[in-house]
Amino acid sequence: MLRNSIKRFAVVLCVLSLCQESAAQGSASLDWLSQNLDYSYFNSDQEKWWVNTFEYNDQGIAHFQNTSAENPNKFSGKTRIDRRVKWIDLDPYSFELQKIRSNKGRIVRGEVLIVHVIDGQRKIGKSLDGRNATPENFLQIAIPQSILDTASHFSDSLKFHLKAAIETNALIEADGSSEDITKVFTLLRGEFVSGSIKRKYELLFDRKIKYEDRLGAKPIRSGFFGFENGTFFEMVLSEEGHSVFNYQKTIDNGRLTLIAKEDPKRKIELPSLHHFQVVEENINLDFKRLSYR
Repeated sequence: MLRNSIKRFAVVLCVLSLCQESAAQGSASLDWLSQNLDYSYFNSDQEKWWVNTFEYNDQGIAHFQNTSAENPNKFSGKTRIDRRVKWIDLDPYSFELQKIRSNKGRIVRGEVLIVHVIDGQRKIGKSLDGRNATPENFLQIAIPQSILDTASHFSDSLKFHLKAAIETNALIEADGSSEDITKVFTLLRGEFVSGSIKRKYELLFDRKIKYEDRLGAKPIRSGFFGFENGTFFEMVLSEEGHSVFNYQKTIDNGRLTLIAKEDPKRKIELPSLHHFQVVEENINLDFKRLSYR
């Protein structure tokens, strides 16, 4: 018993350490984006300067702005394009880096990084010169050749820090409404990894999914997870047999946790869209997303 308690305590400490490291990386990545997405560049075909800026706030919203300018340091205000999007709506596994060989407006020779919204929904708010425009379903971040000439690894650094910022700031804010159910099933999809274990979810139908855990190529566990009659439920299948759990939803400062009624020591903690934990008496699986498919 003492050995199991020590083992569990050690695992919890390890998970807390990983969470702290992830939060630290997320904060460092936001600082990097704030410093490095503030630059000017020139469209030589139109003889127009553009100023690119990036901001974010504590409400989980990222703000990307492009403004035409008379020179590299002065806004002219003739054209201002604003895009605002919640971190939780961006897909950090959808990045496309494209080579640009000609100038067109704010997209100039060099590269452009495209970041899609989850499921292609139009959730990026857009305004043009202060007037609302049609929402978009992807971001385009222009990377001019002038930057690539002086910082050859800029694009790779941008992808790394933008991915980290999305992953660590896509927090699930539970409020006790029916939207909490949608948030759970938006999270539990695609492929995750916890140490050497990979888990893949597959949608069966609305509010019911199945999953399989593999250690390398070997299946070690599978199960079903769903919501019906006002309750989350799970059936776990393994070589030892099967177990059925019904979960009670709890909310602590917006953080959503599912606690098994049959065994209160079993919990599923859902802090963000790309990360969840399965907590049991002698094990703590800390799953990080690999993909949405």
